[in-house]
Amino acid sequence: GVDILLAALPKFLSANKKAQVVVLGTGKASMEKQIASLDKQFAGQYKGIVKFSAPLAHIITAGADFFMVPSRFEPCGLIQLHAMNYGTVPVVASTGGLVDTVKEGVTGFHMGALDPDSLTTEDVDAVAATMERAAQVFPTPMFKEMVYNAISQDLSWKLPARKWEGILEEMKSGMPAMSSTKSASVAVPVNKPMPGDKAPSPIVAAIKAAEASGTTKPVGAPKVLGLVNAGPSPASGAPKAGAAPKAGAAPAGAPKVGAAPKAGAAPVGAPKPAAAMPTPKPKAVAAAERKQ
Repeated sequence: GVDILLAALPKFLSANKKAQVVVLGTGKASMEKQIASLDKQFAGQYKGIVKFSAPLAHIITAGADFFMVPSRFEPCGLIQLHAMNYGTVPVVASTGGLVDTVKEGVTGFHMGALDPDSLTTEDVDAVAATMERAAQVFPTPMFKEMVYNAISQDLSWKLPARKWEGILEEMKSGMPAMSSTKSASVAVPVNKPMPGDKAPSPIVAAIKAAEASGTTKPVGAPKVLGLVNAGPSPASGAPKAGAAPKAGAAPAGAPKVGAAPKAGAAPVGAPKPAAAMPTPKPKAVAAAERKQ
C-alpha cells in the first residue's frame, strides 16, 4: 500500500502546511524514485529515506506522533504493535491482523479496506482523509487518551502463548473442555476493555459536545470496518486528522504526519508531546516500508 500513501501525501501535505512526514524503506525502483522526488516538492514538510535500517525505523517510530500502515493485506503486522508500545498512534488499513490489534478511535484510526490489486482514487482519498482526521485529533485531549490506551496494553507473547498452549493441549489430549477454556480466555487486543471504552468516554463526550455546538466540520460517514464495537469514528468531527475507513473523509488540520510518528499519519521522527504541555506542536509522522 505504499503506492497509495505516496499518491495521498501531496494532497495531505498541500492542505496541511504544518504537517511533517517521514518515509523510510526500500522496494521497487519506481517507488524509491517517487519517495525521493517528494523531497523537493515539500521541502521542510517531507523527508524520504531510501534505505533499510531497523535502528532508524525504531527511532522514527518512537519519535513520531502517528504511524501509517496502509497495507492492502496484512496477516498480522508487527509495526503497529511496535508503534503502540512507543505510544505512537497507528493509522491503519482495515485488514487482517490490523483489525484485531487497532481499535478505532481508542488506540488508533482505521481507513477501511483498500483495493488489493489496483491504485484507486477512492483509496487515495481515504488515506489522505484518515491522515486529516488524525491531525484534527492531535491537539485535543483525545490524542493523549489514545496514546495512553495504546502504550498501556500488554502486547507481549504472554497471553498469546497461553492461547497456543491451550490449543496444543487440546490436540494432544483430545479433551477440549479445559484446554478450550484456557484458549478462549485470551482475547484479541481490540476486544479487551480500555479506558476509552468507558461510557461515556471523555473523548467521545468532548467530540459530541463540539459537534453539538457546531464548532467542528462534519466528517463523512465511515465505512463498515468489521471491528468489534466499531461505531461512527470517535474522531469524526474532531480536529485535524485522517479519514475514517475508505469512505469517510474528514477536514484536516495540521500536525506532522508520516507513516510512523505521532502527529500526522505515517512513521515519523519527532519528539512526543508532553502530557501537560499546552497545545503541543504536532510532530512528524512517517511511513515505514519494510525491506522487500
